[in-house]
Amino acid sequence: MKEEPQDFKKCRKVFHALSRPRTLKASVHQVKGSSAMMRFLRSTFLTSAVVLSLATPAAATDAASPEGAEGRGGAPDCVGFTADWRYTFVTNGCSSAYTVTVVYRDGTDVPCRVAFPGDMLTFPGYGTRGNEVLGAVLCETDGGV
Repeated sequence: MKEEPQDFKKCRKVFHALSRPRTLKASVHQVKGSSAMMRFLRSTFLTSAVVLSLATPAAATDAASPEGAEGRGGAPDCVGFTADWRYTFVTNGCSSAYTVTVVYRDGTDVPCRVAFPGDMLTFPGYGTRGNEVLGAVLCETDGGV
């Protein structure tokens, strides 16, 4: 019977020791460090935003549009594309066949291919060097095969 109260007292001491708030010098340094880190991140973010805002108009003037690629017209809405770094898939959901190709930002030329209704054509992807697929375009001005 005497052991239970002693065990209870020990548990009580441990509980109170753990529940007391602790103030450590490291926590004060962490607060100061996080403030400095926030200033660094804020200035880095601001600098990046300014550089990107200045660079975006220049990049936009260099980019080609799918409609203006060598007099080719944009593909109809039923011709869609999905671009990946390795492959670009062009699907023809139309009821007629179209001769299509893919336009890249850097002007990469790929041959035209015929997409019959329901077809999925595979073209090269945009790669790992910052290129971009701008869209699928028709190769002939009349839009048919």
